[in-house]
Amino acid sequence: MNNRLFRVRATLILVAAYAITGLIGCKGKDSAVVGKWVDEHGATLMFKADHSFAEGDPEKGAIGTWRAEDKKVTLMIKTMGGKSPDQFVDEQVKSHPGILTPAQIESTKKQIRQPAEFTLSDDGKSITLSDASLGTTVKFSRSDR
Repeated sequence: MNNRLFRVRATLILVAAYAITGLIGCKGKDSAVVGKWVDEHGATLMFKADHSFAEGDPEKGAIGTWRAEDKKVTLMIKTMGGKSPDQFVDEQVKSHPGILTPAQIESTKKQIRQPAEFTLSDDGKSITLSDASLGTTVKFSRSDR
């Protein structure tokens, strides 16, 4: 799998993995999440007080909702690059034919539809997504404090 498609898939899972619906007031634990976060590769997540989030450029990246419970921050992707996650994956597959099998395409779509669960560090300075299915961990650090 080429690096771009892997990164798109990881971002989808992150982000897809980035999002869940749930509206709770931005108090206490929620305020620990609100703000801008950056990973080691420069990818950004912006968590807003209205429980929406954006990954990277809102016109090209993922947009969705988030909720916080204890140290868990759950994300649900609503759109990617202005399209539904399924449409986004289909477009990526069309522009990179033959990279994924039909089963891998469906698996990617399924993963993106699932909530992504991050863990907030005890000191509130980082959030981490561990994805066993990809065998990867992605850590974002707060960049606005």
